[in-house]
Amino acid sequence: MKNSTAYKLIPASEKKGENFVGIRIENNIIEFHYPETYRLSDDKKERRKDIVKILSTIKLAKAGKPESKYYTKNENDDGFPLNAYLWIINDYLKYGRYENRETIYAVNGGGKINWKRTISAQPIISDGNFIYSELITERKVHRDDLITEIYNFCVKKAVDSVGWIYGINFNGAGVDYDRLYNKKRYLIAVNREISRTFIDTKRHRLQQMKNIITGLDDELQPTQELTYGVFGYDRVFECMVDRLFSTVTNIADFYPCAEYRLVMSPHRCNTVPLRPDTIMTKERTAYILDSKYYRYGITFDPSDLPDTTSIQKQITYGDYVKATKEDAFDSVYNAFVLPYSKKDNPYSDIFSGDMVFAGYAQADWSVEYPHSKIAVFLIDTTFLIEHWTKHNKEISLQLMNEIEKHIGALS
Repeated sequence: MKNSTAYKLIPASEKKGENFVGIRIENNIIEFHYPETYRLSDDKKERRKDIVKILSTIKLAKAGKPESKYYTKNENDDGFPLNAYLWIINDYLKYGRYENRETIYAVNGGGKINWKRTISAQPIISDGNFIYSELITERKVHRDDLITEIYNFCVKKAVDSVGWIYGINFNGAGVDYDRLYNKKRYLIAVNREISRTFIDTKRHRLQQMKNIITGLDDELQPTQELTYGVFGYDRVFECMVDRLFSTVTNIADFYPCAEYRLVMSPHRCNTVPLRPDTIMTKERTAYILDSKYYRYGITFDPSDLPDTTSIQKQITYGDYVKATKEDAFDSVYNAFVLPYSKKDNPYSDIFSGDMVFAGYAQADWSVEYPHSKIAVFLIDTTFLIEHWTKHNKEISLQLMNEIEKHIGALS
């Protein structure tokens, strides 16, 4: 089962031509491109977990902004069922080759006695003893070899695509599963099996098999060429920050909007609203975050910080909250959130936390309110990818307190 397949690890930046994050396989050369501020483990088993975590974030590129495109070989979102591949490989490693078995019950038959069913029957009572004249037995039999065939086919396709992560290959025992493949026949069989089983674990396994088959073409192409990932990790970063920190249910309430009133139109014409990335609230205070996948946390070069346009937008968001939600909020704060590595940066003696304050921006035309000063925070990318799915109120509260601590002191 073990496979010594080698793969290249390539850090990805936001520089043009270097911003792909994901998997590329071409001419049997495997490349894994990862965010440059992520710390991959030196241990092979832990590195496998790192790769899976990073790949699980790629789907976030589909959320929200249409210009953030995530890619498969055919640029088809359904063409690479990554989660199903990973699930089926883990199932295979844990249980081995799947056998579709059915439990057959019989009265006084061969096999193991099922005491639960036996004692549920009416016993004969003799001299104070309970006698069961009919013993219910059970035995497991193969019901459908086709389902076993489909399972093995799915394992093979999963291992062919991402088995290198686990360092394994699939031994088909001389069976050419690609030749046996028939999409229509396989889907009919799996759907029929799903409809007549009530065992949750089995249904879940069958659904993962269905996900794999659905993502394949009618005719398999014998190629190892594959691309799965995203060009530009900025949208993924933005979504992770929002999932980790957001505390509001309807962010649209915080969208500033304007309108035109035109001589040639009897109706007011609304403009496209501005959309802040993330909103946090605590009692009567609002905190507005703008996630920027910029390289300041690597270079510490001021030219890699958000520009004046970004600063103006944050001030506008704050102005909008102050002007329209004064009944709900007394104070408004702004912050930029940028990626960095807490263990691999030129100033690790100063910046070594999961979230660290790196300074603030201030507009010379707007200094009246705290929100005119935009805090700059660096977040450790490894920490973010580890925690973005686990929305923790304590983490949000920590950032809110840090923003208020640093910016509130300047007001």
